Amino acid sequence: MSVQDPTVQAFLQRRQATRELLPVSALKEVPETLREIATEVMEISGDWNAVEFYTADADGREREEQRFMEAFDKGETYNPQFTYSYAQRTDMQSARMRLQELERRFRSASQSTHPAQWFGSALMEKIRDDLATCDMVDGLAGRAVDNLMGDALTKRALESKYWQPDDDLLQRAEQEFESATMPKTELLSQSPSKGRLTEEQKRYLKDRKCDAKEIQKIFTSALERYNLLRSEGGGHGFAVVVSRDTTAIDVRHRSLQGQTVFLPEKASRTGQRIIVLTRHEIEGHARQAQNGWDLFGIRGGRLTCDDETLYEGLAMTLEIACLEEYFGPDEEYRIFSYAYPTAVAHAQQGGSFHDVFSDQLDRYLRVKLKVPKGTPLPQRSEIDPTLWKDGKDDAYYTTYRVMRGHIDTTNPYGYAMAKDLAYERGQRIHRGLVTLGFGHYNEAAIMTRDGLLSLAGIDLKPEDLPFTDRNVADELVEQMLKDMQSN
Repeated sequence: MSVQDPTVQAFLQRRQATRELLPVSALKEVPETLREIATEVMEISGDWNAVEFYTADADGREREEQRFMEAFDKGETYNPQFTYSYAQRTDMQSARMRLQELERRFRSASQSTHPAQWFGSALMEKIRDDLATCDMVDGLAGRAVDNLMGDALTKRALESKYWQPDDDLLQRAEQEFESATMPKTELLSQSPSKGRLTEEQKRYLKDRKCDAKEIQKIFTSALERYNLLRSEGGGHGFAVVVSRDTTAIDVRHRSLQGQTVFLPEKASRTGQRIIVLTRHEIEGHARQAQNGWDLFGIRGGRLTCDDETLYEGLAMTLEIACLEEYFGPDEEYRIFSYAYPTAVAHAQQGGSFHDVFSDQLDRYLRVKLKVPKGTPLPQRSEIDPTLWKDGKDDAYYTTYRVMRGHIDTTNPYGYAMAKDLAYERGQRIHRGLVTLGFGHYNEAAIMTRDGLLSLAGIDLKPEDLPFTDRNVADELVEQMLKDMQSN
């Protein structure tokens, strides 16, 4: 199925049509004028991280969740109201003018050679993405641009920045959801593998809890194994920071604090979860970001676009493969296949926060209780209270993520944060590349679809990657099992 993905097919066709592959070393032969423009772009936007702009204020976010849940439990409709103080404090006028001037300079610069064209296309993507970020920030702050303001302006920006859903993605999502409501015995018969660990080892790792400080220690050690730990003086690599302002574990190669792995202050994850997240966050995201920067001087580090389809495709593929190797398939991971695509589609059809939440809660309960669509769910009084609470928490998390970037969550402009579609779509693309023997092309940089296609004519070998996969998660499993024996 993955090989049939349109992006993978386009990559293969372009490669087959290339008469002579260009050595990867040739891509460094870029005109100085383009390098200068890239440096100036980095000076403008190198510290920008879109997530930091469209993450709602922490105090308000917690207050609004409480209000929403209280209203929902009473059978009332309430749509949260979010504010974005960081966006409100950020004046984009100067940045916008400088980027527009750099765009004009770019168009007059010579791009006659293949390396110049390759670097130039990446640079133009970056400038346009940064201009869309300017729109997004001004929209979140309620400022007007081109006769648009607030949510109308944010909608334009997000639809420019992130790969939007298509009919194929949505059809697959609904099919996956319907399949997930099948009785569990049928699901298990389709996935007989149980993983390498014994049942006792699995129970230990699933019960073992890691708080933010322990996660910080584990991620720091993994970065050290790759020589990717940033020193206090800055420079190469990533720092690992515990923060009150983040809602999820997040690797940010562009941030006000430099390249950083952020951990929520109240983070608590199982040993199992941290093992697979080491594969995802460190051996996927951090490694890919540094590869792009070291290999090309663009499409990595501080010169990347915000669409994360291929970025998440690599990380999720590594994470799920690690999970299945040690623990066997986990039905919980199917949620990525249907939750975000259906939530995004619902919001883009004009669904409010309350509407999307209600639909996601219904889907969660149907999957957990194995009740297909068309069959009534049990009455609330008949549903286990813990399952009901978990369903509400899960539905709220999904809904908040697709409603990030809204001021008015009644959603009159009918748009969504489509960023999280990257998880499902990206996996399909990366697995297709791996099947064809080209997985290392995606490991080489953080790219958009066009960026990947532009590499099809390049002779890139796995050994060309500055940071090849070392699978340090294996070492983490071994260490945790030693802890088990000592206890």
